[in-house]
Amino acid sequence: MNQKEAPSTMTTPFDNMSPEKAQFIKQIVSEASGKSQNELFPFLLGINRQIAGKHMSFSDEETDALVSQLTKNLSPKEKKRVELLHQLSKMLAKQSKKTPPPQSNT
Repeated sequence: MNQKEAPSTMTTPFDNMSPEKAQFIKQIVSEASGKSQNELFPFLLGINRQIAGKHMSFSDEETDALVSQLTKNLSPKEKKRVELLHQLSKMLAKQSKKTPPPQSNT
């Protein structure tokens, strides 16, 4: 095997994803690639609405893979901003899971 070739046993988070999720990520990455840095952040924030609209959920590993794909061509400064936003999103998601929904008095 050539040293530059990846071993066939290596897996990526995309390998175990449903085809629907993998296609969604490819679509998001494709759409993001045409965005300027000023357009990218509102686009990234809108992804959550798209996910909710499709009634999908992503594991932490799948989300990390998506963020990695979206940030691979960004400057280090912009990449750090997106990763910070991603970490904040993770913290908020964990917090919302700990907080029980309000109970109705009706």
